[in-house]
Amino acid sequence: MKTVTLEHPLKRGDIEVASVQFIEPRGTGWLKGVKLFDLMQMDVVSLTVVLPRITDAPLTEHEINAQLHPADLV
Repeated sequence: MKTVTLEHPLKRGDIEVASVQFIEPRGTGWLKGVKLFDLMQMDVVSLTVVLPRITDAPLTEHEINAQLHPADLV
């Protein structure tokens, strides 16, 4: 597991999420429904599918689309 500190923390109600823990995907199920080529090109739609699966506590699609700063996405 790897922890990444966000440059621009997310808000979850009254809680501020300043860091995200990433789980190392094991097996192909984590990547189901995503083209690896799109993922390697950092396609935002593909990242929106995969990030909730590999983060603990999971980032939601809404958080990724509405709150996650582009610098933190990279």
